[in-house]
Amino acid sequence: IGEGGFAHVVYGVHKTTQRKVAIKVIDAHATSSRRQQHQQQQQTAMIWNERHILSLPELNSSPWIVNLWGAFCDEQHPSSRCVYFVMELATGGDLEGLIQQSLSTSTSKSASSASNRHYYDSIPFYTSQLITAVDFLHSQGVLHCDLKPANILLDADTGCLKLTDFGCALDIKQLSSSSSSSPSSSTLLLFPRGTSQYSAPEILRAELPSTLTVALDYWSVGCIIHAMLHGRSPFTCDTD
Repeated sequence: IGEGGFAHVVYGVHKTTQRKVAIKVIDAHATSSRRQQHQQQQQTAMIWNERHILSLPELNSSPWIVNLWGAFCDEQHPSSRCVYFVMELATGGDLEGLIQQSLSTSTSKSASSASNRHYYDSIPFYTSQLITAVDFLHSQGVLHCDLKPANILLDADTGCLKLTDFGCALDIKQLSSSSSSSPSSSTLLLFPRGTSQYSAPEILRAELPSTLTVALDYWSVGCIIHAMLHGRSPFTCDTD
């Protein structure tokens, strides 16, 4: 279905219920060099962080969040060191794919003007949903920290969107209840967060988690709206 930096997503079917699912296969293999070991530490922290966030009861039943139905390791092949997340299947692809499709349609000589109009007419619909989804996430004390079109999935039947990829997310309630005034070692390992073209300045500056607010996600929302309208984020390189 898709592929990221250290994970790929495949289709799956539950043998008993025949429910179609998406299985996120995360490569957690051992590495040798110090730099690779640091990357592996970051990766491991992100895996468990995503599992923690998606296991929160208030999120796992939300229509705005991709549901996590199970997580396990391959015990029959322990040397593979893969972690598997069994997740809700979003049949409409992601917002990134929709944006790219609209770009190819607008530049094609045989492009359907009606199809292109439909896409631009749907932008307020997606914008409203995105803001509602992010508002809900914040109401539950969670910052996403990596909002971008590729992390917004679509339902093919309803057109409704769902947020996914919570490896960089912050559980504010957990952070505020920590006995220490400084962030935990696992939290520190997650920095830098996000994707530069869609990340707020405080994310790029790798500020301490305790100083971050909901504003960083709304910065990303603004960049996503710009991408829907113009095909790209307003920021195209790290120095912008």
